[in-house]
Amino acid sequence: MHYAIHEGSFVLPDAALDRTVNILMLNEGPGGLNLVISRGRLREGEDLDAFVAREWALATREAPKLTERSRAAVSVAGRAGIQIEATHEQDGRLRHQMQTVFPSDDSGRILVMTLTSAAPFTDEQRAIAARMLDSYQPRVAQPTLIESPGAAS
Repeated sequence: MHYAIHEGSFVLPDAALDRTVNILMLNEGPGGLNLVISRGRLREGEDLDAFVAREWALATREAPKLTERSRAAVSVAGRAGIQIEATHEQDGRLRHQMQTVFPSDDSGRILVMTLTSAAPFTDEQRAIAARMLDSYQPRVAQPTLIESPGAAS
């Protein structure tokens, strides 16, 4: 696959699975606003609801004070997703998060975009989140093959 990152692009075998995490500091509003983008993959026969349940179970084992406050269906780039608002304690401080989970393609790849703030989300921060999700445009990846070093061109 032709793989693009912010800094450039390169070719990987098509079977490569992207598990990178991007962390962006937006510094908007009281408590700041951080965005973490992570990636996952549906398991065989798993749908988005089951993926979220599996990931939530893992997250609550690692952060027992993670508490879901609300859950809603959303659409990102025409794909059905799930948005969860939650709180959790970290270092004795309450953190607020808004996590949006949606398929990035038809092959089972999932994007998880998590906004976190040290204070409850303001209307301005919610508007930033909505604009960010509304502006998401997926890249169209074209499969490619890596030729062996001895292959003739």
